[in-house]
Amino acid sequence: AAITAAEALEEADYTAESWAAMQEALAAAKAAIASGDQSVINAATKALSDAIAALTVDTTALQATINNAEVLDASKYTKATWAALQTALVNAKAALTSNDQSVIDAATAELEAAIAALKELPNYAGLIAQITIAEGLKASEYTPETWAKLVEALEAAKAALNSEDQTVVDAAEQALEDAIFGLVEVTPPEPTVDYTELNNQIGIAQGLNESKYSVDSWAALEAALAAAIEARNSNDQNVVDAAAK
Repeated sequence: AAITAAEALEEADYTAESWAAMQEALAAAKAAIASGDQSVINAATKALSDAIAALTVDTTALQATINNAEVLDASKYTKATWAALQTALVNAKAALTSNDQSVIDAATAELEAAIAALKELPNYAGLIAQITIAEGLKASEYTPETWAKLVEALEAAKAALNSEDQTVVDAAEQALEDAIFGLVEVTPPEPTVDYTELNNQIGIAQGLNESKYSVDSWAALEAALAAAIEARNSNDQNVVDAAAK
């Protein structure tokens, strides 16, 4: 019976060392039968049964895969794929105590597949940069229509920070960038300048009689008058008011 049981086993299911020991005991058991000595047969049968019981499964690949999984960083992967890995890792650790090589091999394959299926989180750097730029802008400096488009794109960009899909993140980044470049600045109104006092002073100066004044004072008046007339071309109220004095 022990010989039959031994011959039904598969070498691939056990470690090389324990398999070699069992094969040695199997050969001894077959030789004992040929001897016809019952005591020898009994001893060889027991030795073979012990060798079969001592056969150990090979967990080398499983342990190596577990080691690979345990050094991975959860923060780099999507929640769903990381959760699947953790499930496979729990199963793999449980399989380490199994005496069934098929169970061990299945657990190894499951864990390897979970590692291969890990999906990295998107790169948010570009999206965050565009959000920072957008948040530094002022609504008062742009037309309402283009600002509304920016606000909409900014909201979508912030929502995309919660996405685990790189295509969604990239699309939100591009849309926000487009909205920023699409902003149209508000054209400031032309300043309203009051020339009334300046014109009055020019009129008064032009009505004066040169013969009634000294050469120096008249020269100063003419210089001031020329400056006042020039100030009529200015859009700066301060310049106009200074010239009127």
